[in-house]
Amino acid sequence: MGGTGASIREMFEQMQRAQYKERTKGGTVQVVVPLTLEECYNGANKTVEYYYQKNCGGCGGNGAKDGNAIHTCTTCGGSGQQTQFIQKGFHHIQHTSTCGSCRGVGIIIDEQCSVCTGRGVQSSKGVVNLRFPRGVESNQAITQSMCGHESRIPDGERGDAVFIVEEVPHEIFKRVGNSLLYKNKIKYEDLVLGTTIEVPSIHGKFTKIVVEPKTKNGKLFRLKGHGMPALNLSQNVKPGSAPDSAFGD
Repeated sequence: MGGTGASIREMFEQMQRAQYKERTKGGTVQVVVPLTLEECYNGANKTVEYYYQKNCGGCGGNGAKDGNAIHTCTTCGGSGQQTQFIQKGFHHIQHTSTCGSCRGVGIIIDEQCSVCTGRGVQSSKGVVNLRFPRGVESNQAITQSMCGHESRIPDGERGDAVFIVEEVPHEIFKRVGNSLLYKNKIKYEDLVLGTTIEVPSIHGKFTKIVVEPKTKNGKLFRLKGHGMPALNLSQNVKPGSAPDSAFGD
């Protein structure tokens, strides 16, 4: 039709391949990685150990004794998929879903593998080296492709591993976005008469703040640019050497 038939067909085939790839891909592993506030400030290299499911060596991942005590699923004919045609008016709609008898594997186990007790998988330890960028915060994540659970489907791809940052509470600072809150307790007479205090920072330097006489309890003092860096900010950029937007307060 106007020379577009081939391109539409190719697009449809690509969609089918993508859907098949997603169905046969192994599961995703989620790993929580604790980082200190200092590591979030500077960025951090981490060697992370985690566990994922690999196909059992005793049965090859099919869960059957010696890998042979199986038969092809008669419900789906071994495809792992069930197709239904639903009639709506003059049209037939094709609906494909995972086979309920074999749960998409395409086979039925006659006798379970003694190594994995029919599960088809064993726990295995993985190790990855990760670089968490400067300015990272809780719930941000790094995804490593092909590092998750192995696929139970023949020729299926291994899943992904997602490493999620969990910021460890700091002793003196509380993070709010890229700003840091610090509480300083001083004597009542210093509020009345005034004083000078030293305030620490996450980058290690102290700043002097003048507390004027008759200052009220709970007053906020803002030190611009002494908070957390923006995400992926270069290590060469230091507080005071860049626009205030590069750092929180």
